[in-house]
Amino acid sequence: HAWFLRVVAEPPLRLPVRGGIPRLKLEQLQPGQGPWRAVVISSTRDGTLVDFNCEMPGLLQSDRFYVRGEEARVYCMKVDKENRVCVVSTAKELLTSVHERRKLEDLASEDNSTGLRGTVLNVTGNGVFIDVNCEVRGYVSPMDIDLNASPNGLYKGFEVTVYIKSVHLEKRQVRLSMFPTREPVKILGLKQTEGLH
Repeated sequence: HAWFLRVVAEPPLRLPVRGGIPRLKLEQLQPGQGPWRAVVISSTRDGTLVDFNCEMPGLLQSDRFYVRGEEARVYCMKVDKENRVCVVSTAKELLTSVHERRKLEDLASEDNSTGLRGTVLNVTGNGVFIDVNCEVRGYVSPMDIDLNASPNGLYKGFEVTVYIKSVHLEKRQVRLSMFPTREPVKILGLKQTEGLH
């Protein structure tokens, strides 16, 4: 990776110091830590820098554009102590590799009584996409969102408990609900389910 010196015309924005809390040292950071409140100090097509109360600004990885002064909640994703860089994200990524993720077929036979912990990946007007550590992301329709479990609304990086409603093996889709269910997981794509039972 090539790192560039960024020059700004105005002094960078800083988070206000609260109660004399010292800034985080880069050496203290570990991937997966957070969330921290952050403010965007620079945003260009080359990337976004945020102040998250660390001695060094964080390089924000996100799929959306942020404007200077906008606030976000960030998690540490990667620390390069040698180059003095910290990469942060608004989503708390699961610290598992693709090889450790559950197969869709295994999710179809999952015990549904206790629910799964998941992380919100994306919120749209048509529903929410959740990472439940499966090779396929799950979908929660607006009717399956428990407003009492998230009174401040769902947002990227928010952790939730979800229950499997259905798994479609042919279409590679998982439908989830935030409400507990006594129903068994509905398995669709009958051609591929013969070997599961």
